[in-house]
Amino acid sequence: MPFRAAIAYVVAVFVSLLTMAALWTVAVSGRLYCCWDSVPLIGFIPPFVHSQIDARDHYIAPAWGVWSLWIVFVCAAFVLPLLAFWQYRGRSDKSIGSHATNKT
Repeated sequence: MPFRAAIAYVVAVFVSLLTMAALWTVAVSGRLYCCWDSVPLIGFIPPFVHSQIDARDHYIAPAWGVWSLWIVFVCAAFVLPLLAFWQYRGRSDKSIGSHATNKT
């Protein structure tokens, strides 16, 4: 069972990372920094600004703020599946316990 749980977690993290990348594209890209060659979903992968290559790229918000927000997004992508599995496991343990007491 732990192997199945690990596979499920990896799949959930992958889905979560895609979701965070989509949120990043909608909420952050173009608002907190300007990148002229940004590609949706791929823009979630740093570096966000290529000022050495294209002078049109620049940060609108402070660079440390953009990087801090990116760290929050990445951490959320790993923590949210853990919380979901923990919540699911807690509910399934309670239902197993209630079925066990009803049999006696």
